[in-house]
Amino acid sequence: MVYTLTCSPALDYTLTLPAPLAPGGLNRAAQFGFEAGGKGINVSRVLKNLGAESRALGFVSGFTGREIKRRLGEAGIGTDFIDLDGPDTRVNVKILDGDGRETEVNGPGALVTQRALAALTKTLRRTVAPGDYLVLSGMPPENAAEDFYAGLIALANGAGALAALDFAGTAAAYRAALKERPYLIKPNLAELERAVCRRLDGEKAAAAAARELSDAGAGRVFVTLGGAGALFIGADRTAYRYVPPAGKPINAVGAGDSAVAGFIAARLEGLSEPEAFYYGCAAGTATAYGMGLAQREAVDRIFSGLPEMTRIQ
Repeated sequence: MVYTLTCSPALDYTLTLPAPLAPGGLNRAAQFGFEAGGKGINVSRVLKNLGAESRALGFVSGFTGREIKRRLGEAGIGTDFIDLDGPDTRVNVKILDGDGRETEVNGPGALVTQRALAALTKTLRRTVAPGDYLVLSGMPPENAAEDFYAGLIALANGAGALAALDFAGTAAAYRAALKERPYLIKPNLAELERAVCRRLDGEKAAAAAARELSDAGAGRVFVTLGGAGALFIGADRTAYRYVPPAGKPINAVGAGDSAVAGFIAARLEGLSEPEAFYYGCAAGTATAYGMGLAQREAVDRIFSGLPEMTRIQ
């Protein structure tokens, strides 16, 4: 089983405008819709699209929290959220306008009590088993300790599970997490720079920084570089790169989460780690080049058309 954790989920409200956004004026949407959102939830949704089962965990409250659980249940995704006493779970507004720009207004996250954090730990101790994956996505609760994710990685390792980490934390939080030796980390370039405390100019610099995180305890390092593709440092420290096929990215939201889901889905199906990296990249590309999160048909089509994997020094 794959367990995904989203500490601050949201009910995403997406508006698509036929014209450029007019700040301060009247804007009429051509399309709109609600969806359960949050990085770990995105991973669960893409896993479902790729034929893999998962269970979504996190913290929810109020009407919007119930709606998130309802929508995930209707999609066939199991949930085990901790219910909070407090305001409704946040709503995030995303505006896609006629100029191809994305504008986001995100609501504030909920206050997660120490009692709720303890309930989450109890749930994980009860459910996570050998061979499972635990995907830790997004920022931890504001009042959680800096080693919050480090503790959950240790819990997963103690249960014989595989922990995957994807969050925009501080260098200190990264160091604490890496000491517990996560199976996989997936920073983007900005997060990689934050983790190593320096700017990175070019592919070789990014690969060197990724190897530093590998040396510090990360079992595998999957770095997403936006339109420039991705890098991967495997368990044997061999480095691979991915250059996306020609196309126009139109939807960056959830592309990194799709890459994580694609990698795990591929490993569950028995693909090698380098192949799983490429499949994860295909999933990220399918999301970035399409509307909505990656669907299996698009991912398989992109994956089958990719050139032979490229190693880098």
